Amino acid sequence: MTTSKRALITGITGQDGSYLAELLLEINAKVVNAFTGPLFGIFLLAMFSRRASSAAVLAAGVMGAVMAYYVAYHSNIGFMWPSTFGLAATLLVGVALALVMPMRADDERRALTWRAVMARSTAERPNLS
Repeated sequence: MTTSKRALITGITGQDGSYLAELLLEINAKVVNAFTGPLFGIFLLAMFSRRASSAAVLAAGVMGAVMAYYVAYHSNIGFMWPSTFGLAATLLVGVALALVMPMRADDERRALTWRAVMARSTAERPNLS
């Protein structure tokens, strides 16, 4: 095989490989970003909201995943945005549903929120002054 043919084959396969790598990177980013935003929203609602019940947070996570899926695969918005839209949808739906169906006041899971954990932590800390 001559050098010019080898160079041509190497150039074509390199160009195809570069295109394929870019395509795979975009597909990977869409799939990952479609789940990270809603998952982070579920974490934020569960950790920082004293009103959000588990049913409200689950429904919000599903709505956030649907929104992220729509942005990733059915819109012309860039492939890095599904997580942001999924997070925003999860938080908005979660807060709205927490107002409609709040957690019971005597639910023991209220002790697992950030505010309750920090209150216990500061109460248990010895006073050094």
